[in-house]
Amino acid sequence: MKLIFKLAALLMLASTYSYSAAQVLDPLWQKTVQHLQKAQNYVAHDIDQKLEAEGNGEKKNVVMKIQQTAWKDKNPVYTVISADPKPKDGGTPKVVDFEDVMKVVFKLMLTEQTKVTRMDAQKFEGLNATLFQIKEGGVQSIDAKLWVHPETGEVYSYHIQMSIPLMVELDSKVRFAETAFGVRLGQYRETHFKIKIPFKKATGNLNETLSNWIPRP
Repeated sequence: MKLIFKLAALLMLASTYSYSAAQVLDPLWQKTVQHLQKAQNYVAHDIDQKLEAEGNGEKKNVVMKIQQTAWKDKNPVYTVISADPKPKDGGTPKVVDFEDVMKVVFKLMLTEQTKVTRMDAQKFEGLNATLFQIKEGGVQSIDAKLWVHPETGEVYSYHIQMSIPLMVELDSKVRFAETAFGVRLGQYRETHFKIKIPFKKATGNLNETLSNWIPRP
């Protein structure tokens, strides 16, 4: 279980990078941003996680249930409710959360002025879609793709690839679904990660199902 503690700590360190946005206005992109902004008003109360990780000669396969148990600055604080297998030392495993690392990407996705490439007449699982792509080069790189409804801008799915040299590589896919709140929310998330910090390297996959959405305070 030490690998999970290390992973959580490394993700906090990797979340300190920032990016800038360039002005570009696309009416459909503006609708997409508005939908994503509405989605930010809700958080998943329950998350089922399946973690497969390997690092420093240690392999872990852990199934965890995490739950929103408190709020901090209107952001959810999650606690591990159960873990299988349980930690050998009897302690509580840390929550593995990639969202904090990718907050710089979310900032771009929530900004109407972000520079995007638009590709119409696309398909997502048989549905008509428009594809928006955000690319940030330089030392730290971002490649984000969003498949949206071609008229309303509602998000079907997004795929984020992010790399910070000597820190972390992330490849995350999120699928959205209709909810009782009248807004599409990300309900399935699959993330492949590669920690590249010397002497602390690790790779793995985290599959998550998000449910029981609640409004932010």
